[in-house]
Amino acid sequence: MSKIKNIISFTLPGLVLGFLVARCGTIFPEHSSHPPGTEEAASADNVWTCSMHPQFQFPEQTPCPICGMELIPIDPFAEGLGDRQIGVSAEAAALAEIQTVKVERREVNRELRLMGKLAWDESNLSSLTAWTGGRIDRMHITTTGEKVISGQAMVDIWSPELNSAQQELLEAEATAKRMANAPNDSLRRTAEATLEAGRYKLEQLGMDPDAITKLLAGGSPANHITLRAASTGVVVERLTAEGEWVTKGQPLFRLANSQALWVLLEAHESELAWLELGQSVSLRVEAIPGKAYIGTIIFIAPVLDPLSRTVEVRVSVSEQESVLKPGMFVRAVVNAPYNSADGNIPLTIPVTAPL
Repeated sequence: MSKIKNIISFTLPGLVLGFLVARCGTIFPEHSSHPPGTEEAASADNVWTCSMHPQFQFPEQTPCPICGMELIPIDPFAEGLGDRQIGVSAEAAALAEIQTVKVERREVNRELRLMGKLAWDESNLSSLTAWTGGRIDRMHITTTGEKVISGQAMVDIWSPELNSAQQELLEAEATAKRMANAPNDSLRRTAEATLEAGRYKLEQLGMDPDAITKLLAGGSPANHITLRAASTGVVVERLTAEGEWVTKGQPLFRLANSQALWVLLEAHESELAWLELGQSVSLRVEAIPGKAYIGTIIFIAPVLDPLSRTVEVRVSVSEQESVLKPGMFVRAVVNAPYNSADGNIPLTIPVTAPL
């Protein structure tokens, strides 16, 4: 038993001492087996900066003097780059899908988007007036908005002047017949001129030429004049009614050409430099989705609306199907060419390039 006690007394301290030596490298990392100075040397070469304020650079990790953020090491790829340059590795550039494009001179357009509404083309408005004074006995067109075609009967007017002019024509015809064989050429020519003047007067009163021919062929005098539409269009205003007495030259109807319309756009002050007469405009109407119309700028107002701070831009558009209606809202797109200040073609980069 004494021998066993002696062995334990010598072995146990040795085991304890060996355990402490094995743990020494873990407890005291400065005395580990790594080569001395490797990590310190790696960190000593770093330059530290603030991600928010890169103008500050320090040789060691300290808080930013402005925002207090912890500094970060400068990427080694950024060495030698300017303030407006970024350095990335080839792998990072591939992941970011970075592309390079040469800056070049190209003709470019600016797309202007304007709003407006349709209106009647004032240059294609017309009036139907009374060619002679009298009483309106019948109106063939009674409401606004009706479509009429050229030559369509509009109103019948009973006119005392018409009856008087027909009697004068018949008397002039009888005189011309009597003077047809007269030896005096002057009297014969005078009679013929009077007949032609009577015919012309009836035409100016609105009597149809065929009716005049029938009258001279022995027909009975007409009591009414039928006024007809001079062009195809839409009645936008009715100015009289049946039974009214009218005077010569008095307007009876106002007509508009339904195939010629204006688009009245509103342009802001900053957009005027891009607009000019003769420019082509693409038009879309909300009531007719999927269809585009092409118009031309024909007028730019010389004054600015003081309330809306916009200028009226007038666009002419033709529409043969008569689907467009005055008052409809219109979205317009104008592709205006960009001209540089020196008159040269401008330098351009892709739209996706600026950040």
